[in-house]
Amino acid sequence: MPLLKVCGITRLEDAIVSSKADLVGVVLERSSPRAAPPSLVREIKQHISVPVVAVKVTGSLDEMFALAKDADYLQIHRVLTADELSSLDSFPHRKILYVPADRRFLPYLKAACDSADMVLVDSLDKSIPTDIEVAKSMVHECSRAGVAGGISLDNLHLYMDIKPYLIDISRGVEVSPGIKDHKKLIELFKRVKGI
Repeated sequence: MPLLKVCGITRLEDAIVSSKADLVGVVLERSSPRAAPPSLVREIKQHISVPVVAVKVTGSLDEMFALAKDADYLQIHRVLTADELSSLDSFPHRKILYVPADRRFLPYLKAACDSADMVLVDSLDKSIPTDIEVAKSMVHECSRAGVAGGISLDNLHLYMDIKPYLIDISRGVEVSPGIKDHKKLIELFKRVKGI
């Protein structure tokens, strides 16, 4: 059974319902339709015991880690340079690194897997789901590789079949960007966690 992360949390009530997942994600990227302030991370941590992941795309590593100081994990959702990868050990947070779901990124996948607690194979194009076959080949290259990108209750079984370390879902359990559908969340927990 994979770990489950519900991402794109923008409201405390959604975080509380999502606390049956293994991780909840808060996007700290202002340009995202699911953007939330860093204060939401602190607020969520006062109400649930599930680890909270701060998600960032832009900025230097110093800026990202400073912004995510209250989170349990920092998910860096961009490809890092070799210098950035080598400096990750100097930061205390647990780390999740994005790897584009493209076979050209296999060498990067291996480097990311060596540098982070988990990696997340996700679509290069947010308008299309992550290619199952590509994700399958990449997930098998790293024992701590998860999958994200266009996952919904309709296609969840396909991603579960590739046996990732982690399933990351956001848009697929929403009513609108950043607003979670609690009925879909309950169904998600039933299918992934058996609860």
